[in-house]
Amino acid sequence: MKSVLITGADGFVGRQLTASMHEAGVSVEAVVRQHRTQGPAGVKTVCVGDLREWRDWYAMLTNVHAVIHLAARAHVIAERASDPLDAFRKTNVEPTLNLFRACQTVGVKRFVFVSTIGVNGVATQDRPFQDGDVPNPTEPYAISKWEAEQTLNALASRGATELVVVRPTLIYGPWAKGNFLRLMRLVNSGWPLPLGAVTATRSILSLTNLCDLLTRCTHHRAAAGQIFLAADRKPISTRDLIIAIADLMKRRARLVRIAARILTRIGHLSGFGAEIDRLTASLEVDSSRARKLLDWNGDANFERDMKRMVDEFLGGRHVCL
Repeated sequence: MKSVLITGADGFVGRQLTASMHEAGVSVEAVVRQHRTQGPAGVKTVCVGDLREWRDWYAMLTNVHAVIHLAARAHVIAERASDPLDAFRKTNVEPTLNLFRACQTVGVKRFVFVSTIGVNGVATQDRPFQDGDVPNPTEPYAISKWEAEQTLNALASRGATELVVVRPTLIYGPWAKGNFLRLMRLVNSGWPLPLGAVTATRSILSLTNLCDLLTRCTHHRAAAGQIFLAADRKPISTRDLIIAIADLMKRRARLVRIAARILTRIGHLSGFGAEIDRLTASLEVDSSRARKLLDWNGDANFERDMKRMVDEFLGGRHVCL
């Protein structure tokens, strides 16, 4: 039976995706970085170590119908690399191309590349990001993903392996990291947050919804050759997001009203400009094309996945804080 191979299966998205596809009866091969990672019972797990050094893809691709490539160097909170863009390129570009070339050689039908909405940019003004917008990546992670996208498209035009690109926005769900983890820490600390006057709205994405979309991308006829922007249907304001998290924590949201322009100025003077910008600028995404072409509609998961995320955080806060 043909299977789906998932790289990064031990990551935030990969663990949920592997489990959900396996539960749905899909034959899954999980590619992980560390030997100690254990997937669901019945799932074949292969440890490849450092993607930058792995070349032996061919044997594990023999009976694979589709690959979902999640493994990547993602946002780094405490960046230590002297050249962050070079560090992102070494993991996110060449290893991706090596895997895609192996897929073409072996005859894998479809390759789903998980990119980032950062390829479109870091903020929206008058309208949401839409399919077909001119890419405008500005951060090293997004630049590396955009460079991988471009070369993958060039390779796909010369072979039979179909390419699908998915650009998700900020993802929430159990074991969330990055910005959601930082936000939960802030709310849980009980400190007043100077975001009461922020009216910016952001599109976010349920982990359950993303897994459903990626699963559809492995087999849906209309997905071949497409680039999909991925987000929940309705954006949410930073203020409402904080209130929702506080309610789930059974805490009072301690919001102080400070004008966004003042927060931005303070952020840039203190060296936290990028972090403040993410909280005070809007980033909205129109994912209607994926919904229409793939019949994708997972909008019922906000409360469930938000609760799962907060419950997991509170249950493991001795680790997280």
